[in-house]
Parts: sequence; structure tokens; C-alpha cells
Amino acid sequence: MAFQLQAIREGLAAAITGVFATNGEPIQVYAYDLQSVEYPAVIILPDSGTTISYGDTFGNNAIITTNWIVHIRCSAADPKSAQIQLMRLMNSGSAEPRSIPDALEVLRVTDNTPTLNGVVANVYVDTGTINPVQAISETGPFEVTGDIKITVRSQRS
Repeated sequence: MAFQLQAIREGLAAAITGVFATNGEPIQVYAYDLQSVEYPAVIILPDSGTTISYGDTFGNNAIITTNWIVHIRCSAADPKSAQIQLMRLMNSGSAEPRSIPDALEVLRVTDNTPTLNGVVANVYVDTGTINPVQAISETGPFEVTGDIKITVRSQRS
């Protein structure tokens, strides 16, 4: 398996899109940050900290770790509705059909078989952050954002 950042980023977006397509919930998933997006939106971004760690192991099958942010943007006519929409997307557990962490956990490997069509060795959901509500204009709508930090381990062939 080769180490390809583009394939990892696009694969993460496709995986989230696939889970939400099966439950009929409307959500827009973007592999790249765009000038304008439709809400609710999920955008795959590189982590602003250490994005790539090349030296986890050595040799022909070296493990390379990349850190990503799954950035979520929700909007509603009132602040409470925007926050509830975001929290539903950030919840975790089998009772929540719109769970982004659950969609990512599906990618976690338990049998040593690479995931994301063979692109990565494993995906780990790390932490989540909910940011303060912001008014898009003086009377609304209101936007709230959240971030889910994930770690992807890839095996270089």
C-alpha cells in the first residue's frame, strides 16, 4: 500500500458520505475546504499541529501517521437549533444514526485488513471540540462549528 495524502483525504470524505447516504440523512461532505459550502457540511482538513509523522517504524513496511480534522459546520435560524444539529453529528453510539464518530469508527481495522480501499492501515477517532455560536448576520441565521480530531496510520509499501 502506498502512502498518498490525496487518497487518504478523499477516502475519509467518501467513507462519511457512504454512511450518511445509507441512512437517508442530508449532509454535504467535502474532501477539501471550499469558498462556499452547503449546510450541514463536513470538511476534511489537515490538523494544524503535526500532520505527518514519517518515522513511526522503519523498513519497507514503515508506518506513517497523519492527523486530520473532521470540521463540521451547521446553521439554523436560531442558536439552539444550530447547536442541537451539531451535537447530533458529534454524538456517538448505536442510537444515533447521524454520528460522524461512528462513521469513522467503522473504518477501524480489527483483522489486519487495510481500510479505505487499501489506502490506510487504521483510523482512530481522538477528540472532539464544539466552538461558540456565531451569527452569520445580525438577525441570523446562526452558525456553529465543531472539530473531530482523527489519526490515520498508513503502511508504506
